[in-house]
Amino acid sequence: MSKLRCPCGHTIVDQRDNIPYKASYRKDKDLESYMSVADEIADFQKAIETGEREEWIKKYFSEDYLGIHPSNLEVIRDVISGWDFQYRGEMFQCEKCGRIAIEKDNSNVFSFFKPDDNDSNGIFDIS
Repeated sequence: MSKLRCPCGHTIVDQRDNIPYKASYRKDKDLESYMSVADEIADFQKAIETGEREEWIKKYFSEDYLGIHPSNLEVIRDVISGWDFQYRGEMFQCEKCGRIAIEKDNSNVFSFFKPDDNDSNGIFDIS
């Protein structure tokens, strides 16, 4: 998503990192499946130990991925990113009216909810 129109008329923009009005969520029912990422990382570690690193990478990603010569850390980050993308939804808060937009099932379709109070702006900016 790069832009999202709020029912109030404001345009919510998502074109950079570290946006104070953006958050991610994971459904509680998906926790056990999401945590399977640890199994993938353990399999990668075992492949390293047994000298089967390249075969594991080809199977998990592709032979083309090997062409970028990823470090072990980069491989692990990419494994986690893939799992994160699969189980993560996005949320935005309209900076104008405070409505919360929640993505439905990683679909780039959003439902909007208006907070009961008028003092909820910046709810995702807890820095």
